[in-house]
This record gives sequence, structure tokens and C-alpha cells, in this order.
Amino acid sequence: MSKMFRTIAWIAVWGLFLATCGIAIDDVNFSEVYLDSEDYAGEVSEVFVSEYIAIPTESMIELTTEHFLEDLDYMQYVLENNFALFDVAYWAHGMCINSMFEGARDEMLNADEMDLATFNSILIRNFTGLLGIGHFNISSPREFNLSQRDAILQWMDATESQLLNFRALRRRVSSHHMNRYLDEQLDALQRGDYEQVIQLDALLFERGREDIEITQVLEEGQIAYLAIPHFAMTSRVSRTYQEEIFSFYEDIRDYEHLIVDLRGNPGGVTDLFYQLIVRPNIDRPFRADGYAFLRNGVYLQPYLIQPFFGFRGSRILSIDTALIPVYEMLESFDLPHLNMNDMERMDYGFRIHTNIIPDALSRFDYEPAFSGKIWVLTDHRMSSASQIAAWFAKESGFATLVGDTTGGVFGGPRIEVALPNTDFTITFDIYYVTDSYGRPLEAGTIPHHFNRPNMDALETVLILIAEGAY
Repeated sequence: MSKMFRTIAWIAVWGLFLATCGIAIDDVNFSEVYLDSEDYAGEVSEVFVSEYIAIPTESMIELTTEHFLEDLDYMQYVLENNFALFDVAYWAHGMCINSMFEGARDEMLNADEMDLATFNSILIRNFTGLLGIGHFNISSPREFNLSQRDAILQWMDATESQLLNFRALRRRVSSHHMNRYLDEQLDALQRGDYEQVIQLDALLFERGREDIEITQVLEEGQIAYLAIPHFAMTSRVSRTYQEEIFSFYEDIRDYEHLIVDLRGNPGGVTDLFYQLIVRPNIDRPFRADGYAFLRNGVYLQPYLIQPFFGFRGSRILSIDTALIPVYEMLESFDLPHLNMNDMERMDYGFRIHTNIIPDALSRFDYEPAFSGKIWVLTDHRMSSASQIAAWFAKESGFATLVGDTTGGVFGGPRIEVALPNTDFTITFDIYYVTDSYGRPLEAGTIPHHFNRPNMDALETVLILIAEGAY
């Protein structure tokens, strides 16, 4: 039975159940029915859901300004009491969340008319700078979903004056080390050529993969270069990357230096980093340690039963079997880089670690594929999975980092909370995750060597190699 058929059958059975119980299908808010199973990923599209499920297009009540203000207040309450990275957003990224709420509230109070479209515009206009921090996101309800083109038009109207400044924009369009794609998208946005923006977004992964020569020999017999533009976990990408990279390892086994370029990598699944870069090139386990903190928030109750990470592909596990009150954490562990002001918001914590073991492969005679010095190039555009990769590489001693501080975007598992009146939802990571010294990963990982003046990371690492500074 195909996945699509199973999905249709599920909907039919659900409808029959409702009918049997005397519940009219039109009375059900299907915007709260989530098809979360990874088995359905990519196969149950928004189009399928909107065409085959009877989604109400009219609100059950007529929304007033008071309803929208209630949702804004509830959103602020949820973030203040559940979002562990609330304060990091300010001191690490310069984003004052409370000021965002003040701006949104002023706009609502002064709006000529409040409706879903105005509410959506106000949220976008005021919270764009928060997007991506701890994977924060705002989603409109299914019945109000905008087309991609209309969403870009609205987003452009909201952020035109700050086009070049928002980190969310930079991260979204500057992936894969392709500055020319960033320039093209910015030019298209400023010209109002939204169709080109959409086309560039759709082609970023494919065209980026084709345009980048991911393996290069920089100095014969001495220095090899490997670029990883993203960690998108698809079977095609995994197979293609693995064969190309492993073949490259066979060619450079006797080289002295391997430079792994993760600059601009927006993330994906960290396991690709472990499987393709780490495990084939080690002959002993490598371990990275850290800590996770969280609030005693109403939406975090399932995570307060016992330490849980459950972040697919990160391989981050809890060391402790029970949550530890934050005051005991501060008394028991030496965390010299911890921001103590942030801890005023925390209630519990626990220790975490990632332990990666070698993957001895027959094609490399059951030895490390590459046994020389490994360098990782970093920059502020690295986020999510590539942020974890940078943390692990530095914390475990697997590689020497060169470049700029990474971009963060990591707080472990994430939750989704619906606003009570509008059905808009907010999504965010729930933990305050730190390295072994207490620096939050959301603030980025600091490299061992920053870029030399007037040099980029690649130029800097080549100088370091020439100087023998390692």
C-alpha cells in the first residue's frame, strides 16, 4: 500500500469516525491536524491537504483588535516562559524580543482595521530579525496560507528598508559559498523581480551543488580541499557525496593537510558530517561534552519528566538520568563562559555529550582514510547542523577551526504552539545548549584562529600551514 494511499485512507477513516460520532466535518479545525510522520515527508504536500481535506476558510468568530492583541500577548507569554534563548537573542544577535512586541502592539493599536492579513504583516514586519534564532518561526494557519510569491511580496514590503541587514535574509540566500547568488537575489529583490527570487531559491541546492568544485588539490602531495555546501539528508545527496568524497580520500591518503570548508553551510542533518568527514578519518572515539538548560514552562512539561534530546541526526545524548536544578548545576560544574544573567531564566539542566566512533572501511584497509591534519573553515552563515559540526570539531579536538564565529541557530528539540484566536503558530527550540565551558551554541562557536587582516578563511589557513602554526 503506497504512502499516499495510506494517507487518503487515514483521512477517510477519520471522516467516518467523525460522522459516526455525529460531528460534522466542517466543524473540525483541521489546521490543528498535523501529519508529522517522517514517512510522509515530501509526499503529503500543502496542495494535497488543502484540496482533499475540507478546511474552513471562515473563522468561527469575527476577530476584533482585542482578539489579535490577546494573541500577541499570549505569544509574548509563551516565549518569556518557554523560550530558553530569549536573552541570548539580545546579547548574541542584537535582537530585543520585548521591543519587537512593543512595536507590534503599537501598530495594532494604531491600525485602521485589523484582520488576518494585517496581523500577518505586523508579525513579519516586527519579528523578521528573530527568525532563525533557535529555529524560531511564525506560521500562518493553513486556511490563510499565502502562495510563495505573495509571501515574498509581503515580506519585501515589511523589510525593504533593512534589506541588507537582516541576518535571516543573509542566512537564507547566502548558502553554499556563492556570493554571486546572494548578489543576484538582493538585486532581484530590490528590482521587485520576485519571480527571479523564487527561481533562485528553488535552484540554490541544485545549482550550488553543480557550480562548486567540492574537491580540489591546492598543493600536490600536501594540501587538499573539501567543501560541504549543505547537510541536506536525501538518499541521492548522501550517495553522491559519499562516493565523490571517499574517492577523493583515496587520492589524498598521503597528504599532510585536509581543509574542510563549511562556510555558508545552512545545516541539514549533522549525521552527514559524522558519516562523511569524521568517522572515516579517526582511529579512536572522539567525544564532545556540553550542557542543556530549560525553563519550567507550561509547554515544556513533557521534557521535564527526564532529560531528553531526541534531535534527529545530531547524536547528542543526555548523560544524566534526571534533571538537575539549575542552582545545583552552577555549584557542581565549572562553566567559566556561562552568561550568569541568562541562568536567572532557567530552572533545570543536564549534561550532554556526543561520542563518535571510527568507521573502519575495507576500501581504506580498515585504517583512517586520511591521517593528516584536518582544518575546518567557519563563518557567521553556518547554522543548525553545521553549528553542531563546528562545536563537535572544536570540542572533541577533531579539527582546528579557522575563520569567523559561527551563526548559531541551535537549541535542541523544538515545539510548536498555536495562538488561541488566529491559529497562527510559533515554533522554537526549547533548550539553552552550551559547550563544555558554558558558551551557548546559539551564540556561535569561536574558531581557534580568526581570519588574518584582509584575508578570508582559506587564505588564512594557507598562511598558518606555511608558518607551521599548528
